[in-house]
Amino acid sequence: MNRLATLLPAVLCLAYGVWLAATVPASPALGWDESMHALLPAARVVEALRAGQPGVALEALLGCAQYPPAWPAVLALAQLPGGVSEALARAVTSLAWGAALVCVVLLARRAAVGDARADPRVAGWTALAFGALSPLAASYAGTLFLEVPSALAVGLALWAWLWRADAPSRAREVVAGLAIVLALFTKWNYGLLVALALAADLAFEILLAARAGRARELLVRSAWLAAPIALALAWWFVLPLPGGLDRAAEHRAAFAGFLGGNLGAAPASAAERVLYAATGIGASVRASLVVALFALVALVALGGARRPAVRVLALCAAALLAAPLVHPFFLDRFLVPGLVPLFALVGLGCARALPRTRFARATAVAVLALTLSVAPGVDGAWLADRLGRLPEAEPARTYVREVLAERVRLGPRRRLPTAGLARAEHDALLDLAAAEVRAGERVGWIGMSSEISPAVLHLGLCARGGDGGWFLERDPPALDLTYFGTDPGCSDAEILAYAARFDVLLWTDPSDLRERRERAFAGALRDRLVALRPSEVRELGRVAIARPLRPPLEARLFACRPRP
Repeated sequence: MNRLATLLPAVLCLAYGVWLAATVPASPALGWDESMHALLPAARVVEALRAGQPGVALEALLGCAQYPPAWPAVLALAQLPGGVSEALARAVTSLAWGAALVCVVLLARRAAVGDARADPRVAGWTALAFGALSPLAASYAGTLFLEVPSALAVGLALWAWLWRADAPSRAREVVAGLAIVLALFTKWNYGLLVALALAADLAFEILLAARAGRARELLVRSAWLAAPIALALAWWFVLPLPGGLDRAAEHRAAFAGFLGGNLGAAPASAAERVLYAATGIGASVRASLVVALFALVALVALGGARRPAVRVLALCAAALLAAPLVHPFFLDRFLVPGLVPLFALVGLGCARALPRTRFARATAVAVLALTLSVAPGVDGAWLADRLGRLPEAEPARTYVREVLAERVRLGPRRRLPTAGLARAEHDALLDLAAAEVRAGERVGWIGMSSEISPAVLHLGLCARGGDGGWFLERDPPALDLTYFGTDPGCSDAEILAYAARFDVLLWTDPSDLRERRERAFAGALRDRLVALRPSEVRELGRVAIARPLRPPLEARLFACRPRP
């Protein structure tokens, strides 16, 4: 393959990432996970470095206990020259998907090398096409969730793993180990799944080497692979310098809590999981079915599991896709990192399945493209109906059809699944809050909604001229009496002690902007506070919050100050 054939797909992938970045929908605004686990730690690093306090910046990264610090560090570097910017952070994540597609192309080509029935160029181009036309990836590329960054980290780890196999050396083993570290420190669960899949592949390599009498050589070399992983994990979980043993204990507890989290959630039905996968992986249900078929065709190329590239891709795709599909707590974004090995396999399957002569291949591609591009949103409703997920009564039936049609939209009007408020609602609430808060005041909240996180509130105040220094140096749980969404069972003394830390407390009525019944207790807590101490409570304004199939919710924003 000449240099142009090698570089052109990479250039197109990055151009696609730029297009995604330039067309990120403006609404909705930041959701809880985006703001708390990505933009907030990045903002803390930016503010600290711009203030000349590198120690505070490092402490902010070490404070990323539940979700690791790799991607916040990347976002901080991107925002450092111009300051905190939600739009820039979304653009950087969009570019990450373009870079992940470069990995998809390289992996597909690598898997096709040595296959007499597969042209590596065809494998790369078709893998790119299916990856670029995935609505699931395109929609989440504009968010600040960690799934797209994890997809890029997965792609780099797989590339480095195969690169070490091409020409074994200690240096390449170290690079592969560092790539696994990057995957782990981007998000623990996906990094662990990749590490387990690659460990299985290494075990197979050792078995083959033992038969050839080279097991000892491979084991010695693998020590260089394990070294950076062991050192990184020891630093984080044993002695996270410049932090101490207490910080390490916090990291271990957060990691254990992360692994055990959401196991008690009501499991999504099998029908729901199939519907979300089929209407997200491909540009239509038909396209998702073709993706599955081509991936199966690629598995025929395993050759008794002796082809390393195909074997590695199959192991990682199985681990990254099966785990979220069977876990009790399911969200469609959990599938995104698994799309990298999946689309690489699809590229190989296409290259093997398509005719080898140029005219016949072009004809087959044209027929396939035409078949998949006609009315892509129609078969989503068809599948939902067959799975019993399409309501019979109106207006719910029309609403679900509209949601399914939106899921496969790829242009500038594609969905932005942040789980936040509509931009106009978000801005209206924060404008009211900013008009009330005075310079230097300490601001808290009672009954923080999932749609208005501590980070959303205070970064919004900063963007409206407020001082972010006080907030950026403190833990988010300290800013909301009901931070974890459960009744803290506070005594009167604890309520008063909490309120005494702030100059002004904010809350909405109803306390939860989606009227979740399990969070109604927040209203009782604020009523107890007002009864316990002399307070001046003032309504700041009202904002209409849109709700599907229901009239808008009128949310009233209040400020509470201690009475002199």
